[in-house]
Amino acid sequence: MEPRGKRKFFYSPYIKPLVVIMTGILFVGAAVAITTLNIPVTVIPSQNAVTSSACGGTLALSGGPTPGTGTLRYECPPSSGAFTVTTVGSDTPTFSPPSQITSVGFVSHSATSCSGSSTLTSGTSTTLASTGDFDICAGYSCPTGCTIATWTFSWSS
Repeated sequence: MEPRGKRKFFYSPYIKPLVVIMTGILFVGAAVAITTLNIPVTVIPSQNAVTSSACGGTLALSGGPTPGTGTLRYECPPSSGAFTVTTVGSDTPTFSPPSQITSVGFVSHSATSCSGSSTLTSGTSTTLASTGDFDICAGYSCPTGCTIATWTFSWSS
């Protein structure tokens, strides 16, 4: 004859649902353990920007320079950006300005000034993140007045 307390435990109405729940937890734990996935390294190459210019290589100064120091803004005459970005991506500017030029950058052609222009370093890749027309901005320093010689600027992918 079985002890009475042991018999009631196995025939309790709560045991079967408890066993089912515990078994389910074990299966879920096993499923989590066996569905570990290893994601491989994925290299996504950068896209090269596509730039062009409607100027035929000749830019014009937009506005006049101020004495001493300031910023020059170059555009495509009569009223287009110095260059156009048709595909965003990476591009490398190349330029060798005269000594009076202290910085080079670019700004949207629709901007009212060169303040906030993106600064560029010759030979260092930069990301052109939006399409449209852009002007070249160049900071200068000529405390006693000067003539800034012709210089070139180009983009290459």
